[in-house]
Amino acid sequence: MKKKIKDILFQELLKQAGRRIRTYLKVNKKTTPAKSLSISDSEFENGDAFVAQLKKDLALESIRITSDNIGGFLLNLITQMERVQQFCAVQQLKRNRINAQCKTCIKRIDAAKEIVLLYLNQTFDERRENFEQLFSLADKALLHTNSEKLILILEKIKQLADSSPFKDLQSVLNTQQALKDKDHEWDF
Repeated sequence: MKKKIKDILFQELLKQAGRRIRTYLKVNKKTTPAKSLSISDSEFENGDAFVAQLKKDLALESIRITSDNIGGFLLNLITQMERVQQFCAVQQLKRNRINAQCKTCIKRIDAAKEIVLLYLNQTFDERRENFEQLFSLADKALLHTNSEKLILILEKIKQLADSSPFKDLQSVLNTQQALKDKDHEWDF
C-alpha cells in the first residue's frame, strides 16, 4: 500500500513537472520583462561565477537522483532553467545598456569631429586668404622695388607659415575643457 501511494505521488509529480517543462518550453523569451529585472542582482552580475555555481548545483543534484526523488530533481531542474532564463534576461539588459552607451559616445564623437572639421576648414580658408593677400602685397612691393616693404611682408609670410591651426585648435580645446571645469580660475 505504501509503495502504491509513493508511485501515485511520483506519477503526479512527474505530471506536474512535465506540465511545467512544457509551459517553460512554450513561453516566449520576452515573458521575463527586462524592466522588472534588477541589474544589481548579485547572483547574475558575474557570468563566470553564475555558470560555476549552476554547474555545482546541477552536479550536486545529479548525484542525489534516486527513483524516490526524481520528481524533486525535475522540479529543481525547472528552477535552474528559470534561473538561467533570468540570467540571460539580465545579461541582455546589460548588453542593451552597453549598446545605448556606445551609440551615445559615437554620437558625441561624430559631433566633435564635425566641429573640428568645420573649424579646420574655416581656419584653412582664412589662412589661404591671408597667404594670397600677403603674396599679392609682396608682388606689388617687387613691382615698386620697395625692399623694406618686401622684407616686412616676407617676415609676415614666414610667421604665418610657422603658425599652425592645430596649435589654435589645442587652445580652443583647452578653453572648452576649462569652461566645463567649475573649479577653474580665470585670470583677466
